[in-house]
Amino acid sequence: MFQHRNIIKSPRDMALDYAANQPIRMVLEPPSAARLVKLRIASFVCAIFILVAGAVIWLWGYPSQKNNPGFWHVTLVSLLFWLSVTQGMFALSCLTRIGHGSWRYPMNRLLDISSLYGVWVLLLLPLLVECRHRIYALGSSETSDTIWRIAGPLAWDCVAIGTAYIAGWALLFLTSLPDFAILRDRADPGSKAHRLYLRLSMGWHGAEVQWRALRRAEGVLVVSIIVSFVASQTVLGWDFQLAAARDWDSSIFAPLYTVGSLLGGAALSVLVMTAVNRFIQAADFMTLRQYDNLGRVMIALGLVWFYFRWCDYLTAWYGRLPSEWAVQNNRVTAFPVLAVIMVVGCFAVPVFGNMIRKFRTTRIGSCAISIFVLIGLAVQRYLDTVPTFAPNYPLSALKPTLPTLIIFAGLAAMFILTYLIAARYIPIISWWGIGKEGTRSAERPFGNGKVTVMMSDPPVWET
Repeated sequence: MFQHRNIIKSPRDMALDYAANQPIRMVLEPPSAARLVKLRIASFVCAIFILVAGAVIWLWGYPSQKNNPGFWHVTLVSLLFWLSVTQGMFALSCLTRIGHGSWRYPMNRLLDISSLYGVWVLLLLPLLVECRHRIYALGSSETSDTIWRIAGPLAWDCVAIGTAYIAGWALLFLTSLPDFAILRDRADPGSKAHRLYLRLSMGWHGAEVQWRALRRAEGVLVVSIIVSFVASQTVLGWDFQLAAARDWDSSIFAPLYTVGSLLGGAALSVLVMTAVNRFIQAADFMTLRQYDNLGRVMIALGLVWFYFRWCDYLTAWYGRLPSEWAVQNNRVTAFPVLAVIMVVGCFAVPVFGNMIRKFRTTRIGSCAISIFVLIGLAVQRYLDTVPTFAPNYPLSALKPTLPTLIIFAGLAAMFILTYLIAARYIPIISWWGIGKEGTRSAERPFGNGKVTVMMSDPPVWET
């Protein structure tokens, strides 16, 4: 019942634990020659993909693909996919905080770092505007193009997406303060690292009043992220589905988009955890317990996803309005193979695959399930966007091509490069978070002196 790794450790024991200090050493100590070569190669490859994708969009696609609906549709789908899964990752981190599960501690920092993808979004917003403008300019919809209206849908897209990412940055920074203080104290005095973390730690010294303020701020930010995440997925779902179809208002794309984003975030979290395990040999941190619980989460989200997808289809089926039924039915009749892939990836694999314990509790099985889920979610974004915006185009004009696949790879390279850069300056696993599995040290008065006791972190709703 009690394992060695679950024994509560004192701060001194934590400081002497070689494995527990590995994330800290990764930031302070230079990597080995072999690892440095691998990091440089990975960063160089990601940078090449990003530059090539940018050249494909702005140097080739913008001047020559103005009348090609497939190019702009698939580019939009790729952008919506990565916005959804990255937001789903740190939203899932907030939900695990609300659930107050002790298995979340090694994962929270990994999931919170995904919010840094929002830095790239600042560069991608012009692409979102251009995609939307080109799609409407092609006459795909009878709805007029209103993207430049101050209170238009795109303005709300930017506000909701930006609020979610900014709140994610704030949560990542505040929960990293104790780790920044550790880095500050362990860095050589006068070194660049010491000066950097002296500023970033903002005077953190672990006083009880600081812990209380941190917990309260964390609780406020967790709620803010969840609200802004739901709002952003709601606006994206309705803007890129219902806004393009005339006389179509009966749909529940908002919860379908939200649940799909959480499902994709859980699947991508499994892949990130596995990569971190191989990179820093963090077997003591990322155990099968995390894989098991993420598999259970995917089972629940897969069932909810199927419920909303089925209800969305029945809404159009019962009404039988010609305009609604033509668009809704087109997803199945025009793209039968993709419809099967979507249902298998978003429902069958995450639900029935994770019900098999041998798959759910092994890294290979969990990664295989996660890859299928991400493929299914990407197909869902395609089916939810392309048939709605372009029902009058031939299918051959809407299929993904090599340039659009390069753009998708460039957006994926942005995600990988985000973690490579973040791991250089932020401990990729929270030192104080995983040290005591939900406990921390605190000073309490005892007679004329003070004693150090171990206190359990309260649930976020009690802050």
